[in-house]
Amino acid sequence: MFITISRQIRIHATGFWKIPMQTKRYLLNKLPLKFACAYTNTQESSETDTLLKRNQDA
Repeated sequence: MFITISRQIRIHATGFWKIPMQTKRYLLNKLPLKFACAYTNTQESSETDTLLKRNQDA
């Protein structure tokens, strides 16, 4: 059982490296952008929440 699971993991891991270098570079460059966008989206929403609270208090 464990041997088949480790074999499947090995196949998937080697499969990633068989992707052409240009495609890999594109995929790896997209990941940090997604995390950065998610971070800025959370920051923007928190700023608008505080502005709304300030307007309600006034």
